[in-house]
Amino acid sequence: MNIKKAILHMYPEAKPDQDFTVFDDGEGPYIAKWDVRDAQHQIVPKPSKEQLEIAYQIVVNAEKGNSPVDSPDDPLTGVKQQNAMLLKTLALKEVELQDLKKQNAGILLTLAKNNIR
Repeated sequence: MNIKKAILHMYPEAKPDQDFTVFDDGEGPYIAKWDVRDAQHQIVPKPSKEQLEIAYQIVVNAEKGNSPVDSPDDPLTGVKQQNAMLLKTLALKEVELQDLKKQNAGILLTLAKNNIR
């Protein structure tokens, strides 16, 4: 899996080596630095391995979609494109859900610290 391609698919505005860094020490690639931010300039959660795999599969499918194997005459081309879009949406929604869970945990912690019920 190409983690850099997967991240750039999920976050097209992210800048490699500035917002994130992928490193491979011989044990396999991993995200060494993560500072990707959303439109509100909040750091988004680092994607899980599963999310990266989904995003990378979408990239691979899109690249294959440009090959002669998937011609415009292929009756499944539209279905494949729709499936790729749904997978991308699902991966992004999973990241958003993780972010909301973290925000919720922070709010609950603040409430508990202030004895607010």
